[in-house]
Order: sequence, then C-alpha cells, then structure tokens
Amino acid sequence: MTNATRTDSRGVPLGPLHGEPQPLNGMAVLALVLSVVGGPLAIPFGHIALRQVAATGARGRRLALAGLVIGYIALVVILALVVAPVLWSVAS
Repeated sequence: MTNATRTDSRGVPLGPLHGEPQPLNGMAVLALVLSVVGGPLAIPFGHIALRQVAATGARGRRLALAGLVIGYIALVVILALVVAPVLWSVAS
C-alpha cells in the first residue's frame, strides 16, 4: 500500500506530511558532532549535508546549518590563535 492510497479516519488521503517521517540525514548529524569535536572538520560535511537534504527532502537542514556555523566560528578562532602570535612577533 502506498501513501497515495492510504487515508485517515475521515477519508483524507495521507500525503508526505501525514505519512512516515522523512529520515534524518546522517551527514547533518556528523556535521554537528564534528563541529563540537573537530571544529573546522564540520565545514565540508555540513555543505554535503545541505546538498543532500535539498535533493532528497530528508530532515537535518538545521543540524547541518548549526554544524556549519560552529565550524566556521571554530575556523576563525583557530586562525586568530595562529595568526595573532605570528603578527605579534613580527611587530615586536
């Protein structure tokens, strides 16, 4: 039986909003986890997850975006911690 032929108790066909929930994109979860654990490693996984979510309609767009934001913030912090001492030593 497909979603198109199933109906609720009132006879209303069950569409994609009422049927089984879409699966959660694993790359989106990985992007969020890596943003906390590995910082900038989340950036490519977040971009891949956004592309997959858009193509498949799976859940996880917010997770991927959160992973990207945290990953980019971590990248800026790491670059600042590496570049600032170099500039400080050159200026001295």
